[in-house]
Amino acid sequence: METREGGDVYASDEPQAQLQQRVDFCLQIHNESVKAMRYPLNTHKAELDSAVAARERERELAQEIEEGGADMDEEDDDWV
Repeated sequence: METREGGDVYASDEPQAQLQQRVDFCLQIHNESVKAMRYPLNTHKAELDSAVAARERERELAQEIEEGGADMDEEDDDWV
C-alpha cells in the first residue's frame, strides 16, 4: 500500500480564507443582534431625574440629622 504525501496545508491560502469566513460570520451575527436591540427613547432622562431627587432627599435627611443631633446634644445627654 502506498500513500500519497499531502502538501503543506498552511502554505496555501485556505486557513486564512476559513478564518476570514468565521470572522465575517461572527461580525454578521453581532451586527444583526445590535440592530435587533430596541431601546425606548429618553428613558435615561427619567433615571437622571430620579437620581437627582434621591440626592436631594439624602441632603435634606443629612441636614435634618445634623440639626437634630445638635438639638439632642444640647437638650438630652442621657438618652444614649
